[in-house]
Amino acid sequence: MSAADVLSAVKSLEDALKCTICNGLLNDPLLIVKCGHTTCKQCFTNSDMACPVCRVPINSRDSLEDKQLVELLSHLKKLKSFLPSENGDEANEVLDEAIVKSSAKNGPLTSTPKVKRTKSVSKKPSVPSQNKERSIQ
Repeated sequence: MSAADVLSAVKSLEDALKCTICNGLLNDPLLIVKCGHTTCKQCFTNSDMACPVCRVPINSRDSLEDKQLVELLSHLKKLKSFLPSENGDEANEVLDEAIVKSSAKNGPLTSTPKVKRTKSVSKKPSVPSQNKERSIQ
């Protein structure tokens, strides 16, 4: 996996975690239970008692803090702090070095199934039976 692949994946994740109203990264994300949309708390507050995305009528009890998204956003921000800024090559070298160190610690980045090794049981060499020996003699 190249540095460009990592940057692209982080960018895709960031795009998926944007508020559809303000187009910023979700800030205090709220899940609207009636329709399943997620918005920033501020965008929800300014919504005039309707989902800001699909306009389904809602009240203040129709929203829940999305704790998993809060945690995911926290991890994304932490991850972005390790990524290169707009500086270019120098930052990409740092990212490549981090990936190499990670793969050295944790093994290759590819997803390969682990195979459980078992002892192979070999057959004992067959001993000629006494009947065969008699017929040969």
